[in-house]
Amino acid sequence: MHVFVVRIWESAEPLPAVDEAVLRGVVERVGSGEQAAFVGGDQLLSFISRRPPAAGEEGPAPPADGGA
Repeated sequence: MHVFVVRIWESAEPLPAVDEAVLRGVVERVGSGEQAAFVGGDQLLSFISRRPPAAGEEGPAPPADGGA
């Protein structure tokens, strides 16, 4: 089983004219600490469906801002 923390927010900055709201946020794979920013459901689902790094294999570095 894989556990994820997903933070979704509404941007304070105006978005370009779009017909629908844009899903945006950060997702973290609990256990490995691997994180990714996403814009849209496709990017979120792509991260969730990827194979996690194997034990001892290094994942991507966390964001410079600490994910805050």
